[in-house]
Amino acid sequence: MNKKNNCMKYIKFSFGAMLCAATCMFSSCYESGLQSLELNTDSLKNQEEATTVKINQSDVTYPTDYTYSITANSSADIVVNNSKVTQGSSYKGSAKVGTLLNIEATSRSTSETITKMVTLDANGKKIVIDFQRDGSKTNKKVSNALNSAATDGAVTIYGTSKQLYSNAITSYITFSEKALNAAISNGLSTEDNLLIQPKNPTSSTIAQNLDAVTENIDLLTITTSPENIKLGSETATIALTSENFEKNMSFSCEGIGKIEMMDAHTIQFDVNELKDYTITADVKVEYNGTDSITDGNYFKVPIGNQDITYYTKSGYTCTYTSNDFINKYLKAKFGEYTDKAVRTIKIRNTQQTASVRYEICQAVHHYKVYFGDMKLDVDVYGGDRITVFTAEAKIVK
Repeated sequence: MNKKNNCMKYIKFSFGAMLCAATCMFSSCYESGLQSLELNTDSLKNQEEATTVKINQSDVTYPTDYTYSITANSSADIVVNNSKVTQGSSYKGSAKVGTLLNIEATSRSTSETITKMVTLDANGKKIVIDFQRDGSKTNKKVSNALNSAATDGAVTIYGTSKQLYSNAITSYITFSEKALNAAISNGLSTEDNLLIQPKNPTSSTIAQNLDAVTENIDLLTITTSPENIKLGSETATIALTSENFEKNMSFSCEGIGKIEMMDAHTIQFDVNELKDYTITADVKVEYNGTDSITDGNYFKVPIGNQDITYYTKSGYTCTYTSNDFINKYLKAKFGEYTDKAVRTIKIRNTQQTASVRYEICQAVHHYKVYFGDMKLDVDVYGGDRITVFTAEAKIVK
């Protein structure tokens, strides 16, 4: 009985040892790319060594610059850090990580100048320059407006724009007969034309960076004219309608204060002077921590001192995309999203074309952004780091 058990133990042990040896050889063979098992371990070792390419970490030159691009909606003279970089509507450049870019763009058609400050805290920053675009306007002669106001109790002039945002904005100004007479007594001529017109704000003070702040973003400017005409103790009423005005958002105007929401898509306020009025949205940005994402693949590295490109992410992502006012702010604050921000690494290979594994680790900053009572979760892509595993370089067959 004992002899039989000992025999069975010996058979089990021998089979297990053989299975283990075969498994180890198959694993080694699989990793080395060989097509058949080789029982001679010395021969197997030589074949494994023959599949590798010797590339040292010193053969890899890691990038120290970030790329960026500037796009304007019309031809402009674009200056970056006091040096003119282009005369046109687009420019691509690069600078050291963390560089502060002072950008000044002057429209060649209107001479309007827009300035922006952008910190290169992520590769592939997409910077948008948005020159002023005017909406359509409807003129109404003061004498005719006065007659309408006398007959109907009030007169309304309107203007609209489909150019400023994808959702049209319509603006209205309503005068009573008393308000018009007050304006006439303050210099308004009965031969003048009254108008109201929405257009882009003349300036933007939003810095493109990762700071947590409470600030206002200029959304649009409402021009009422003739300019600098006061209404004395009387007022006119301005109303603006757009899908972008949402009830949970908060809006203001310098000299007016908080603006009343009349319904889900209309704001309204009273004025006692004809001039430009810039509408702003109240925004609060809270930092909510940082983590990272990791991605990787293999570089194919030919012989020579090669420039190898790879891609990172830049800008922001947010599930809320239907409001142009919100999108305008987030792009101004964090940059437009791209997953094709190009970076270049240099690898020196003196042997044979090789496959080299790499891994990219990129920071993702999390923010809560409040537009009045509307809260959004926003993810912003930050700095990246690449690691090249030169010790694992293999010959490409």
